[in-house]
Amino acid sequence: SERNGPWIDKYIFPGGYAPQLSEICRDLRAAKLTVAHCENFKPHYAETFRRWGKNFTANREAIAALSSNYDERFQRMWYLYLQSFEASFRDGSMHIYQVLFYGDKQWRLNVPLPGFLSESVGAGR
Repeated sequence: SERNGPWIDKYIFPGGYAPQLSEICRDLRAAKLTVAHCENFKPHYAETFRRWGKNFTANREAIAALSSNYDERFQRMWYLYLQSFEASFRDGSMHIYQVLFYGDKQWRLNVPLPGFLSESVGAGR
C-alpha cells in the first residue's frame, strides 16, 4: 500500500505501483491460483543496483552521446534513483519477489531442496 515516494512516482515510475506480497497472494487466492514457491530477491537486487550504478557511472559520456534527453540533469536523477534503490534493497524495506503459482491441476514438487536442506534431511537432523 506504500508508494515509492513523490520523486520516484514523478520522475522514474510515473503511474507505477509495486504491490505488497500480501496483495499478490490475496489476488492469486481470489483467482483460485496456488503459490508453489516464493523467493525474495532483496539481497540480489541490492547487488544488481550497485552494479548498474557502477556501469552507469563508467559510461556517462557514451550515454549522453545517445540523445540530448540524457543530459546532466537526467543523469543526476537516474544515478540518484540507482543509489536510492540500492540502499532501499540493501538496508531498507524494499523487497522483490519471484512467485511461482499454478492453476487447476495439482503441481508436484519434483525439484531437489537446496543443498543445505537436503543434507540436513538426509542426515536425519
